[in-house]
Amino acid sequence: KTCGGSSSISSSGTGTATTTTKAPAVPSAAALFGAGAGGGGRVVVTGGTGALGSLVASWLSSLPGVGEIVLLARSASSAASSSALLARSLVPVTVVQADASAAADAGAVAIGGGGGGGGDGGGSRGLSALPIVALLHASGTLADATLANQTPGMARRATAPKTKALANLEAHLLALAPTARRVLFSSVAALLGSAGQSAYAAANAGLDAAAQEQQLQGLSSVSVQWGAWDGGGMAAAGAVRRAAAIGLGAVSPAAGLRALERVLAAGAAAAGGSSSSAVVASLPVD
Repeated sequence: KTCGGSSSISSSGTGTATTTTKAPAVPSAAALFGAGAGGGGRVVVTGGTGALGSLVASWLSSLPGVGEIVLLARSASSAASSSALLARSLVPVTVVQADASAAADAGAVAIGGGGGGGGDGGGSRGLSALPIVALLHASGTLADATLANQTPGMARRATAPKTKALANLEAHLLALAPTARRVLFSSVAALLGSAGQSAYAAANAGLDAAAQEQQLQGLSSVSVQWGAWDGGGMAAAGAVRRAAAIGLGAVSPAAGLRALERVLAAGAAAAGGSSSSAVVASLPVD
């Protein structure tokens, strides 16, 4: 038997045979982000220092052809927490403290600085002049409460890092990068609902609508309604248990990254004339 890229040897009465199975090929940046990424380009990840953003950033750092990874973090403490990724990544990683839901911060990122009154954090440096080839919009926050206890402020809190941040990034950062891939990290809560998360579900539904609108404008955009990620993301243990009770499993990191790869590859194919859905869902169903 073989596993990954290793070889195994088995013996029989007729001699010895050696078989080798190659590990799955690592896709190139050009295959996922389009031909324009072949010469190296910037991939921007919002929520980049959270559990999910960090996982995605580590995966991006393994892709041949990625020129720079830019991680946007809303707070100085989260920006500083990315030191492990900065140390091990073979791809230049820039961490910028910026709240993209604030137009001033989004504008500062667009011209190569940080926002939030403190510039960049976590040992980051200035942004390069490489073209932006993709935005992976993974920021978000919860505002849980029963419907009767929801307030306008809670709704604004849930939508700010989702739709408001996206609008600001489109207006400032992506205005000169119309060919950039846009992958919006939505939630299956927008599809199925989730107890106590009406504001969060609505915020993610806004991302789904934004992806559809962007596709109508000729942009490469897709919104992924993720299930709860195992060991990461914002899903609490209670939410995972409730999902399991109705037959929904958690997305393992490996399965989630494979799904993200397929979504990006589909977007690259769509740029070549194929069709691509504006909204897709990724969750295990038992």
